[in-house]
Amino acid sequence: MTESSAEVAAIPTVQITLRLPILNPGDTDMVSHVAAISHVQHMLNDFDRWAGREVLLNETGEYGDPTRDRVLQFQEDNHISGPTGGVEVRTWKALLQKWLPVDEASTAG
Repeated sequence: MTESSAEVAAIPTVQITLRLPILNPGDTDMVSHVAAISHVQHMLNDFDRWAGREVLLNETGEYGDPTRDRVLQFQEDNHISGPTGGVEVRTWKALLQKWLPVDEASTAG
């Protein structure tokens, strides 16, 4: 492979900035975050499907006890310190990294 063809085959690194809401069970303004809550529920359901477990969450966008409990379990399973059942930066990052894994071996030239 010549140097020029290696440059063409290279995959550029892309940095993405996402503005994701902090989701805390019991917050009064959860109505404005229905879509984000629904996405969290969907990701958690996907993890359960992939593991062959029963899917427990209705993807309604309502942050009730089942969602809080499942987020708490996800935090504990992924060693997120100080698990609260809320979705803050560390939990969003872990959710997205697990849900959208990048296989670095397949991106290597």
